[in-house]
Amino acid sequence: MKNVLLLALLLFGFQAIGQLADNMYPDSLHGRFIYGVASGDPTDTTVIIWSCLDVDNTSQTESGIWQISNHENFCQITHSGNFDTDYSKYFTIKIDVSGLNPNTIYYYRFIDSQGDTSIYGRTRTAPRENDSLVEHIRFGITSCSSIYSGYFNGYKHLSERRDLDFVLNVGDYIYDFVDADEEVRVPSPYPTTPYAKNEWRDRHLYYLMDPDLREARRWHPWFIIWDNHDINSLTDPYLDLKASMEAFWEFIPCRMPNPTDPTRIYRSYSYGKLLDLKIIDMYSKRDQYTLAQNEWSLLGAWQDQWIFTELASSDAKWKFVPQQKIIAGWSMAGVPAWLGGGGQFLDTKNWDGYDYARDYLLGFIEQQNIDNVMFLTGDSHITLVADCSTDPYDSGTYNGSNGNGSIATEFLPTSITRGNFDEMLGGTSLVPLAESYMLTANPNHVHTELTEHGYGIINVTPDTVIAELWYNEILNQSNTETFSGGYFVQDGINHWDRSVLTSPTQVKDITNLVDTSGCWFVSVPEPNYNFNETAMNIYPNPFEESIHVEIHLKAGVFVEIYDGVTGRIIKRISCTENKKVTIPTNDLSTGNYLFVLKNNLGHVISQEKAIKN
Repeated sequence: MKNVLLLALLLFGFQAIGQLADNMYPDSLHGRFIYGVASGDPTDTTVIIWSCLDVDNTSQTESGIWQISNHENFCQITHSGNFDTDYSKYFTIKIDVSGLNPNTIYYYRFIDSQGDTSIYGRTRTAPRENDSLVEHIRFGITSCSSIYSGYFNGYKHLSERRDLDFVLNVGDYIYDFVDADEEVRVPSPYPTTPYAKNEWRDRHLYYLMDPDLREARRWHPWFIIWDNHDINSLTDPYLDLKASMEAFWEFIPCRMPNPTDPTRIYRSYSYGKLLDLKIIDMYSKRDQYTLAQNEWSLLGAWQDQWIFTELASSDAKWKFVPQQKIIAGWSMAGVPAWLGGGGQFLDTKNWDGYDYARDYLLGFIEQQNIDNVMFLTGDSHITLVADCSTDPYDSGTYNGSNGNGSIATEFLPTSITRGNFDEMLGGTSLVPLAESYMLTANPNHVHTELTEHGYGIINVTPDTVIAELWYNEILNQSNTETFSGGYFVQDGINHWDRSVLTSPTQVKDITNLVDTSGCWFVSVPEPNYNFNETAMNIYPNPFEESIHVEIHLKAGVFVEIYDGVTGRIIKRISCTENKKVTIPTNDLSTGNYLFVLKNNLGHVISQEKAIKN
């Protein structure tokens, strides 16, 4: 493949030179599309779709087609086109599909020149930007997913939540190094920190060996922002920031806001008049200009102006601001030194180290009377539900008992796997004491939890936003998860209610978004090689225990059997010319199937439908 070591790891059983970690393997059922598919950054008429080919010969150019359908079995193709990719893109495929219908579920797939078909993905467009009738949006929020620190059970459960409009990742989607205290799933040889662009590319490829991540990417469109582990550290002059950013854009199914500027990731998306996403980057633009003497900006001059304009001009009911690090503040005043922070703040790389910049933004929201702003945060590996105030420690400015004086709210739903306070403190015995100290020191913290891992669900209606906490096991694979409570904000209140919801919100009804009109047979690529209806004969039809396939060609060919509902390849049988093949079908369930005859180049020669009784 593009990386000799990775190729050996993937293809040669990992015997001589090492092995993948547990529950890590490629998608071996879809030819060269071993990394799955993904989609992201949907608008009301567009969406990015993504895949990647596993290619041995890096000097060649690869081509193929992409298809979009309203049906899971692709019996009708609504949109299609061609793709080309090569080594300069690391054989990634990234298509910005346009002309889609608003608020609609679509299915997509890729087919290469060899006839390999990717697994299909499912995506969803946003409602029309000016649609005032949107009454319910529901999405997941994740961050800090170190593949070395545990199993991606959180991603598994997110993939199973088919009612979500999208998944939002607020940073540290991948990790550059293994934490020595969290070696749960570490491959051999031991990973090294990526430096060159190809090393960053290979880190993305390694992540896509995880089937739970692949499933979460293929079932939902994603919005993603980078953080310090996704791109090279700004404090290390030996690392190439540009290389890691370019690799990020190749493998993340998101739209570049400015194709000429790979350093810009801040962008805006709308879901009708119900909510706006104002995605900001407070990591890579910091310390580039001053707001006042010796007071550095976190967002940079252009982004400062951008977010002010976006918030002031938004007519959406709710304004969500996804960003990387805690803005509500985390004071360590009076907290024992062994908990960290030096008696000041937990982490001055958060907004706590840029108090002037924080007040600059929060003050603008307050002065402009902008209601219903919620910051969605990652990075800190803890659960935090907090109010935002320019001075949460002054009782005359903010009242921690009822939230009066709060300007906005913040929600941070812990890490997918990366270590929390129990790892930092060497166990859980001191955690309750730490939580008690921190809540006392931070009256604007409505809820904190320091050890669990998982994700959040945001349930949005015109009058209320509910944030749910879902926790998962990370040290072992698990099919169970725990609902740990819900917190809510009401329209125009701008602080969290002090009540705790003990039951999760109901699953969203999506039946109106699914096309149930009746075509059932899977379609295959349009014939491109002397299509011949008499080249293959199958009988009996309907069939039961076996089926006979007669080939009437003087050339080497093979037969593929597709499931007529899912479009998945069930069997592939090699044949020789003028030969009858009997195929056992005891392992096939009752239903509809499509038999496709192809030549050795993968071109379709003939096809026939059949039914198993």
